[in-house]
Amino acid sequence: MSEILAGDVALATRVREALRGLVYASEATAARVSVGMTLTPPDCPAAGSLVDDATHAVRAEVPGGAQVGVHLVWEPAWHPGRLGAEARRELGRG
Repeated sequence: MSEILAGDVALATRVREALRGLVYASEATAARVSVGMTLTPPDCPAAGSLVDDATHAVRAEVPGGAQVGVHLVWEPAWHPGRLGAEARRELGRG
């Protein structure tokens, strides 16, 4: 699945960077930001808190009043190649 960027490309890019390789799709306008993200394992025990944390991270990047929606996406399965360069460095992978 390719990433979907519409509306405010700079905002959508900041959202993807804030969520470090877990975002599969994002759409941003002045009124609404929608993010499709995944988890590293499908049975992640922290799934609920990660979605909440992602929602808070997105809200911190968007203009006041914009609606924020974060939902989980499972296809394709996550793999370490989805990590950005900065995340790889922080994890000692590059």
